[in-house]
Amino acid sequence: MIQKNLYTLSETAKILGLSLVTIRRWSADGRLPTIKFSKRTIRVTHKVIESIINGNFSIRFMQELPNV
Repeated sequence: MIQKNLYTLSETAKILGLSLVTIRRWSADGRLPTIKFSKRTIRVTHKVIESIINGNFSIRFMQELPNV
């Protein structure tokens, strides 16, 4: 079996069992490391996906601070 090194955001969402909207949001705000070849061509490495699956990588969720 040939293993791909780069995955589209859609493929990444399917592999991780998440929505494409979530993956796009994580990519846009920097929570998911991606490689941008152009505005519309964004890829995720196999290493990043494998790390998320194995629990070696955590997505940092940002919390809004209350207005003081």
